Amino acid sequence: MRKLGIFFIAFFFYSVLNAQIDIEKLKQHIYSLADDSMQGRNTATPGGAMAAKYISQEFSKIGLTTKTANNSYLQAFTYYAGKEYVGKNYLILGKTNYELNKDYYALSYSANGSLKGAIVNVKQGLELPKQASDFTNGNLKGKIAMIDIGYPAGFDPHSENAKYADIPTRIDNAIKYGAKGILFYKSDSTQEDLTSGFERKVKESNIPVVFLKTYNSTIAYTKVNGEVTLEKINKTADNIVGFINNNKPYTIVLGAHYDHLGFGENGNSLYRGKTKEIHNGADDNASGVASIIEIARYLKNSNEKNYNYLILAFSGEELGLYGSKSFVENLYNQIDSAHIACMINLDMVGRLGEKDKNLEINGVGTSPEWSIILKNISIDNIRVKEGMNGIGPSDHTSFYLNNIPVLHFFTGQHEDYHKPSDDAEKINFDGMSKVCQYIIAVIMQVNSLPKPSYIKTKEDNNENTPKFKVTLGVIPDYMYDGEGMRIDGVTEGKAASNAGLIKGDIVIQLGDIKVTDMSSYMKALSQFTKGQQTTVTFIRDKEKKQSNITF
Repeated sequence: MRKLGIFFIAFFFYSVLNAQIDIEKLKQHIYSLADDSMQGRNTATPGGAMAAKYISQEFSKIGLTTKTANNSYLQAFTYYAGKEYVGKNYLILGKTNYELNKDYYALSYSANGSLKGAIVNVKQGLELPKQASDFTNGNLKGKIAMIDIGYPAGFDPHSENAKYADIPTRIDNAIKYGAKGILFYKSDSTQEDLTSGFERKVKESNIPVVFLKTYNSTIAYTKVNGEVTLEKINKTADNIVGFINNNKPYTIVLGAHYDHLGFGENGNSLYRGKTKEIHNGADDNASGVASIIEIARYLKNSNEKNYNYLILAFSGEELGLYGSKSFVENLYNQIDSAHIACMINLDMVGRLGEKDKNLEINGVGTSPEWSIILKNISIDNIRVKEGMNGIGPSDHTSFYLNNIPVLHFFTGQHEDYHKPSDDAEKINFDGMSKVCQYIIAVIMQVNSLPKPSYIKTKEDNNENTPKFKVTLGVIPDYMYDGEGMRIDGVTEGKAASNAGLIKGDIVIQLGDIKVTDMSSYMKALSQFTKGQQTTVTFIRDKEKKQSNITF
């Protein structure tokens, strides 16, 4: 067991710590990054590139060194960004030409190909237990299925039968009966249209699938002639990497994501206004980026040199931790991968309360040293709420899943989260400077110790992670676009862990419910209640396996 007396000797020093953090520089960074000119810093956009340039220039002013062959702070990564129309796309019903995006559009489930032939209306395209099927053997072979997205009379969409009525299942039903294409429509005008969903990773069918937005119940649709041609989009964005080389064997990583929501076009916005608005993301997460810049400035000139420091600004966090995941998996070996001591992540640290100075620190359970370190730090009466788990909705998760101790600093949720109203004038800059001092105190404590040891956490106490009726206890691999839901991490003591699932397994079925993508995975979870038992079917090393599971 390590000797910990040094912590108590150091307590008084840390309680009066006054690391010099320039509040005016924090303001400069946030007002620059959250300016309308950067258009919300969405990933792989001109605004995002402007933010990357600004951060790189600040790294250069501080004197951080680079880690790339081209002497740039930018390290590029590529990610799946949806689909787009290319080549021929048209739809003719009878003798009427339908206009793309106005009268119809393809769905993300669609394959490329021809929509040509006779139409067979198969009602809602359902096959429900103990009820008559909407299909007749042989009636769809080589034809185009026309499917109403609604439900039959008396159907309860919240019942157990709901698992038989999602769109992927209806597509599978039509294919099973020989359809070579599908036209979805809605017969009830009060229902919402299907969305194209191009931004989502879903299992593609092997036939063209479109939604007929302009539907006329007085028309007898008998024949169709059309073509669907889509192309997957891969985009490139940049992480920003700066290095303070103290010629030590181990490196402390300090990170924050600089991307935000742009105009809310990726579907993550909570804004419900009718006009497009720039989401400037002052707290989320210009506050984290401004903080790591100024902490890096302090570290560059400090005497805390028992570790090297890697300063990372990630893109793609709002899309699913794309930047940090890519960094850890693909760029890892360029950054002394075996010698990363710990990762400290700052995400939304700009709203420390004026009176109730509550600071949430997650990941405390990822190293036995963390709780002792935090108890020996006192900065301006900040009250710390400790979250034990290393898994959460931010970039530290990517490092934790690769066996690195992490801490995630967060000053709390607020009504401006993921809305255009998250602006710079609402930031508590004095509070930010105190959070920076707190993090510097943590780094100083780590400097007095050997490399922190890593442990897995058993419970997810992070209140900001998505909640369902039940949880499998896994982190999905959001960059996976194959069939099923690939597991990127397993929480010990939860359902998946108890059932023997491990990182890399691909879940393809829960009970009788097929899992083809993230959407169907979440829908499948919603069908189960706590304590319920079922089976989970998954692929491991190309072999299909099954295990019993209890939620």
